[in-house]
Amino acid sequence: MKGVGILVFFTTFILFVSEAIIHYNIGNPSSKIQWPSGKELGLIMGTVAVFSLLNSFFVWGLEKIFSAE
Repeated sequence: MKGVGILVFFTTFILFVSEAIIHYNIGNPSSKIQWPSGKELGLIMGTVAVFSLLNSFFVWGLEKIFSAE
């Protein structure tokens, strides 16, 4: 499961950072995509990393519960 947990973390992280950048630009009045500042990007990536890690733990726990049956 160790490899699967790492895979879940990175796929969740990449997809959610992409989603966060899209959400960052939803309220943008210009039509072109803007990148957040370095500080904002760091905060976004840190927040997403925490929730990606939580997601990995939940997937690991659920697999452990359901594979025991």
